[in-house]
Amino acid sequence: MIQRILFTESSPNLGGQELQLLQQMSELTARGVAVHLLCRGNSRIAELARTRGLPTTAIPFRNSLHLPSIAAVARVVSAWQPDAVICHSGHDANTCALAVRIVKRMHRKRQRSCLIRMRTYQPGIPHAWTYNRLFDLTFVPSAEMRRQLLANLRIRPDRIRVLYPGFLFEQIDRDAATILPPHLSAWLDQLVKNFPRYAM
Repeated sequence: MIQRILFTESSPNLGGQELQLLQQMSELTARGVAVHLLCRGNSRIAELARTRGLPTTAIPFRNSLHLPSIAAVARVVSAWQPDAVICHSGHDANTCALAVRIVKRMHRKRQRSCLIRMRTYQPGIPHAWTYNRLFDLTFVPSAEMRRQLLANLRIRPDRIRVLYPGFLFEQIDRDAATILPPHLSAWLDQLVKNFPRYAM
């Protein structure tokens, strides 16, 4: 049974991917799974994770081959021994793939952490080596994206899985009934005034 999951995110910004990551961490925590997030110290996801009480460690993640970042991730992996490492962006994914393998070479008798890549889009042509050898599994958000990746016949189909995004529908219902802040209401009123055809 999986007991520890290490999440990584190198983006300094906050969007749908980062919010999904935090939701996954919160849900796993509620189910008794230990989670930890490696991210840039001054990133928006780090700030939001701290407000939610989710543990984080700051990693620079300057590029895919940033040696201090690789060493820092390797130290966390070696000490915490996660069952799985789930990577979300390019820099952290490559950094973690290297760090996890370094730790395995240092501790040959210890089982290697499972390397999972979350892929929300594919820029350019997918390279088979990345999907077949660098990570154990890659999760994509739709069957269509999986089909697009597997258009490269060299990519192993068993390495690409579909994981549909989760939605907190109760929270969406609550937010829909929330009164907008005055400045946003004024902005929308002005927008409708200037573009009446878009009024609902």
